[in-house]
Amino acid sequence: MANKKKRRPYLFCKSNLHVMVTNDDRSWFAQGLEIDYAVEDTSLKDMKQRFQEGVALTAKNYLKIHGNIKALLVRAPADLWNEFYEASSHPKYVHVSLHPVDDIPEFSGLQLPFKKVEYVTLYKYNRKSA
Repeated sequence: MANKKKRRPYLFCKSNLHVMVTNDDRSWFAQGLEIDYAVEDTSLKDMKQRFQEGVALTAKNYLKIHGNIKALLVRAPADLWNEFYEASSHPKYVHVSLHPVDDIPEFSGLQLPFKKVEYVTLYKYNRKSA
């Protein structure tokens, strides 16, 4: 009888879903980093709402079709992560807002592997209004 190694259970540690937010003169852009999902809108508030609704609808479709959301959990490309890390190293141009997943109605019942949605706004341009 072969000596079988005992398998350790896979432990998943919930973390935050980082969302890189940028703007130009006319639009706000949100790019998920742990989930490669993006939206654009004319206001910061509407952009956040569209991002949350879009991720929730996409997750619900994955659950309906595949029974899980594994295929949704695809990280954004490396160049976006590099931009995020480079820009976030300049704190005077960064604003972070945290939103517990349990407080986001669109995410209710989805059991996403995130504790919070962390919107990290990188002010590259002069903001006229949010």
